[in-house]
Amino acid sequence: MKKIIILIIAACSILGASSWFIWSMRKNQVIITGVIRTSGLLDEEKQTRELTFANYQVTGFGDYDRAYQEEQIMGYYLVSDNMKDDLMGKCTRITGSVPEEWKNKDKIREAYGRSVLSVKSIKTIDYSNCNPYPDSLRQWPQQGNNLAKLILQGIVVRGARPAPDIGYDYLLKLSESFEKLSPNVENFPDKTGMIDIVPTINDQWIFLENNIGKEISLEGYLEWGYAESQYFSIINIKK
Repeated sequence: MKKIIILIIAACSILGASSWFIWSMRKNQVIITGVIRTSGLLDEEKQTRELTFANYQVTGFGDYDRAYQEEQIMGYYLVSDNMKDDLMGKCTRITGSVPEEWKNKDKIREAYGRSVLSVKSIKTIDYSNCNPYPDSLRQWPQQGNNLAKLILQGIVVRGARPAPDIGYDYLLKLSESFEKLSPNVENFPDKTGMIDIVPTINDQWIFLENNIGKEISLEGYLEWGYAESQYFSIINIKK
């Protein structure tokens, strides 16, 4: 027992107090800290990858670009009978185990850099324990784009990811037509009055979480993203 405890303490020391990953060798148990999001998988993908259960994932572990380059695990599809929509967007600590077949690197790579976690327990913790939008990701506007700074106003609602690794987790339901809000910008990406909004720092993420269903005003840029779509990259929260 003492050896196991020492191993876990050592792992915590190496990974740091805000680590998202701790492994208990005795029980093959994983403890993960991260943010709950939609899985982003299409029904066809769920079938072909044997992930029919995968409606949710835990992700948001920090530096996404570095994790991608180093082929680190960037998320876990969650197997659980107790997942609820009110966990969406929350910082959580999850205890569970990884099925043996989902320790295969090739299988993980084909599933958007994600493995599977059979959930034993899950609890929400303070937002400060998660780091889904590290400062290293705040690079706007993109070089050469000459993007115009915009201010949009509307009601923030939750979105569903179009793919597991595309962070379109929030939408802004515009209070006025885009033409009135930004008359100098042509070809607004969505005529329905909804646009994907993406935080660039953790404080913005926390603000959005605390204001779901409320009217807010955002300053930022329209940028090109997934499948030739456009999204609104947030610079500042106006109110």
